Order: sequence, then C-alpha cells, then structure tokens
Amino acid sequence: MREAEFERLPGYRRIAVDEHGRVVHAVDCALPGRLVLLPRRHLESMAELTGTEAASLGGG
Repeated sequence: MREAEFERLPGYRRIAVDEHGRVVHAVDCALPGRLVLLPRRHLESMAELTGTEAASLGGG
C-alpha cells in the first residue's frame, strides 16, 4: 500500500502509523477484525526488518 492510499483510507481502517510502518484494519476479508502490518519500505520478507522496525510493528 502506497502512502497516498493509506492517507485516503477512512479513519477506522488506519489503526497506527509511525516512521517504520502502518497497521490497517482489513475489512474486506473473511476474518473479522484482521489487522495487517505494512512496513514503510519494500521488503521481500519480514525477516528483512531491522530490530527497530520489528519493535515498531510489535515484533521485537
């Protein structure tokens, strides 16, 4: 998701944002309440997150 797309989301879908990533509520999926973690930079795998990025997204 690009920055402009995130900014256009309704407030109830934009859960959290900081310099490392964003958390959005995925409302159009089969799992109610599903949250998606989106790093701000392109990654091939979540294993590429730095320690700071992982901590920011709740993984550290």
